[in-house]
Amino acid sequence: MKKKCIRTAGMISAVLFVIIVSVRCAGAPESFVFVQLTDPQLGFASSNAGFGDETDNMEKAVAMINGMKPDFVVITGDLVNKYDDVAQLDEFERLLDMFNDSIPVYLLPGNHDTPKVEGPSSLESYIGRYGYDRFSFKHKSCLFTGINSNIIKDGCGQLEEEQYAWLDSLLSVDGVKARHAFVFMHCPPFARSESENETYSNFSSEDRKKYMELFVEKGVDAVFAGHLHHAFDAVYKDCRIVTSAPVSMHLGEGGYSGMTVVRVSGDGFEYENVRL
Repeated sequence: MKKKCIRTAGMISAVLFVIIVSVRCAGAPESFVFVQLTDPQLGFASSNAGFGDETDNMEKAVAMINGMKPDFVVITGDLVNKYDDVAQLDEFERLLDMFNDSIPVYLLPGNHDTPKVEGPSSLESYIGRYGYDRFSFKHKSCLFTGINSNIIKDGCGQLEEEQYAWLDSLLSVDGVKARHAFVFMHCPPFARSESENETYSNFSSEDRKKYMELFVEKGVDAVFAGHLHHAFDAVYKDCRIVTSAPVSMHLGEGGYSGMTVVRVSGDGFEYENVRL
């Protein structure tokens, strides 16, 4: 697993905790913290004319995270706005290098990182740069799995089938044994309701049922996603869906740039949407 880190630590700055949701589950007493970032999307606000605003927000997020000293960070896609823009890609690499060496960082692709219109070449380019488009690891008796939601949304046939089989097998073996299991992706299965209409911002009705039923069956506690540039919170049976605020420009009334801080305890977990 390729991990990006830095050489020096930043100072934590003041934050506003917008929402705190606690979920209690049975398990061992070991506690820890991880952070989800999503949609740093360098170049988004200016339509690729520059990325100063996104850089400022990402530098602030990294400084806050370095001060928190979480166990790890997951960035759930749309790392840049234009997948083949060398300046954006190089700047994102520089920002990754700002994380403390002690903090592993795991990446997932968003639709701007592997756009459908470019076909397989954009995914090949992404994997060539970062080494993977999905991941799984265990940490303190918990399972953390990241999947490529683009191949689900884009209807990528064999690639989606292979990933689903991998995910099903993984959750069947390791997920059911974990005290908590968490899944990460870029596009959420849905934002507010399992019955909402299919749009650019969610899965098809067929796919959301397929994946959410798998997560419930295998005991996944929560799904963490992004893509919407706005924070949402939803529940499917026993599985929570957390759509996090973006690092970059937010969209919609009442939105903000932010990140999600997750605290896992012996008997549950809680997450906080934190403004940048």
